[in-house]
Amino acid sequence: MLKTLYGKARQDAAIKWLTDAQQTCGFGAAVYVRNTLHRFLGAAVNQRIELLSWTLQAPEAVETQILTKKREI
Repeated sequence: MLKTLYGKARQDAAIKWLTDAQQTCGFGAAVYVRNTLHRFLGAAVNQRIELLSWTLQAPEAVETQILTKKREI
């Protein structure tokens, strides 16, 4: 999709997609977007796009281990 857009339209499409995808991507997808951002957008990358790319990953709940029985030494 971004290959057919140029200039401001490319930047607007990237901002729209990044805004819609906030906190929905997994770790691997977020890293892939950050690593390939400059290759696909080129000069259309600005500070807002950079910041949106860092908030793509969904927050993960902290897992705690439940102790069912104390061990006696």
